[in-house]
Amino acid sequence: MNKMKDFFNEVANGDLDKIKAFIENGIDVNEKDENEQTALMVAVMSNNPEVVKLLLECKADVDAFGIHKEDRNPINYASAYGLVDIVKILLEYKPNMKLLNVYGGTPLIPACEQGHYEVAKLLLEETDVDVNHINNLGYTALYEVTFSPNRSSVYVDITNLLIKHGADRNIKDKGGRTPLEIATKNGLEAIANILEGQ
Repeated sequence: MNKMKDFFNEVANGDLDKIKAFIENGIDVNEKDENEQTALMVAVMSNNPEVVKLLLECKADVDAFGIHKEDRNPINYASAYGLVDIVKILLEYKPNMKLLNVYGGTPLIPACEQGHYEVAKLLLEETDVDVNHINNLGYTALYEVTFSPNRSSVYVDITNLLIKHGADRNIKDKGGRTPLEIATKNGLEAIANILEGQ
């Protein structure tokens, strides 16, 4: 058990040589630590692209679920936190875009909600993620863009991106409101104009 703990410590620290030595000596890269995380998830959470790449090359499961808050697998976590370089590496290994977070959402939804344009663009252009997926709260990615009055210009770009990739502007939330209605209510004039087709 100490050997496994040491391995996870090196993954968190990002020491590639020591990680390689553990793997060469037969450590199981898909074993979970006491927090139910795989080494890959720990590397993603540590924002260490080189370690992520090494583990994937050594057959780490790109879809392994952990228990980290709401973002329970590597692509969900990396997308929600805007870790662009890690998202790019993960996408090379074809993660399952139908694996949902605890809110029943795809990686695209938190990426849009948090304003991570580059991540959203990667997901839409390089995966089969459902642009119109509705999470357990009743929200689509497009709806999440309009959710707050304090939206910077990047959210305008994300709105255009979503529309370009087929986002349905007429899907309503559980309260019967469209993204346009929410954008208008929150004073998001530029976004509302896009949603009106102007």
